[in-house]
Amino acid sequence: MEKKYPRISEEARYAIYKGIKRGDCICELELLGLNERIVATLEKEGFLLLEDLLRCNREDITSIRNLGNTSLWGIFDSLSRYHHLNFTPNK
Repeated sequence: MEKKYPRISEEARYAIYKGIKRGDCICELELLGLNERIVATLEKEGFLLLEDLLRCNREDITSIRNLGNTSLWGIFDSLSRYHHLNFTPNK
């Protein structure tokens, strides 16, 4: 049985869109509970920005050494709660 990934709500999608426009780093996902090892592995592979992460597909991520379906689930889980991050507007 295939594991269902967390659903990304419209509110989270909008926050992700705003994060891409701001140039948010993927390290922001640590604030939402994504394992530091997953973030470090992604950064080592060149995924530095939220936009970089969202340009790839599931197979791209799971083909990275030490990242599998559990890591992918963690990424989806963090993205599904992206709207919970509180960013202060730039002045």
